[in-house]
Amino acid sequence: MNNEDFLKLTDTVYNITEFVSDEPLKNKIRERALEVFSNLNLIFSKNPKATPQEKNKLSIQVEKDIEILENCLKLARSREYLYPFNFLIIKNEYDKIKEEVKQCECEEKEKLETPLETPSLPAPSVDVEKKTPGVEKRTPSIEKKTPDVGELSERQKKILKILEKEKEAQVWNFTKFFPDVSKRTLRRDLDNLLKKELIIRVGKWNQVFYQLKGGRTEIGQGVGQDK
Repeated sequence: MNNEDFLKLTDTVYNITEFVSDEPLKNKIRERALEVFSNLNLIFSKNPKATPQEKNKLSIQVEKDIEILENCLKLARSREYLYPFNFLIIKNEYDKIKEEVKQCECEEKEKLETPLETPSLPAPSVDVEKKTPGVEKRTPSIEKKTPDVGELSERQKKILKILEKEKEAQVWNFTKFFPDVSKRTLRRDLDNLLKKELIIRVGKWNQVFYQLKGGRTEIGQGVGQDK
């Protein structure tokens, strides 16, 4: 399966839960499906920025999220919100994803356990450096690179402003500031900010919060001045 397949599956979950009248159960199913979709994109992206260690953690989280999602779908089926046939199709697709994630998890573990070969370097030649009395040779300082905030969209900059003011927020908090933007789009913006290491995600399950990454004072001030 690829990212397009993951998206189609997530859309299918949204469609079949339209008939779930239990709002908390409906929201939990959809939130979990979106969380699985978001993490799968990071794991199977063609241009991955996640390290093998991060991918391993994401794989474990995806397996847990799918278990919770399937249990919620079972509950919806038992209450006759879902047709048994639809439930079996969705469960079968997520079971396939779990197998792919486990395979990816094994591959990432192999990468972590395989030692990197260090190429042998030739012995350094002895070079007598002429020193001028009273003059010290200075090593040029390495300038730390700061993420380019200018590459962000206006909405992503506003998200940083909100986090600078509120300290932390969940996805649904941002919908108050962007009433015309879907949660799916907001999650993509947050994933982009996570990749750029401008924010961090803390917590798990239904208590996932986003915060500015520590030591981002300069970035926060720069965003705050952008009106």
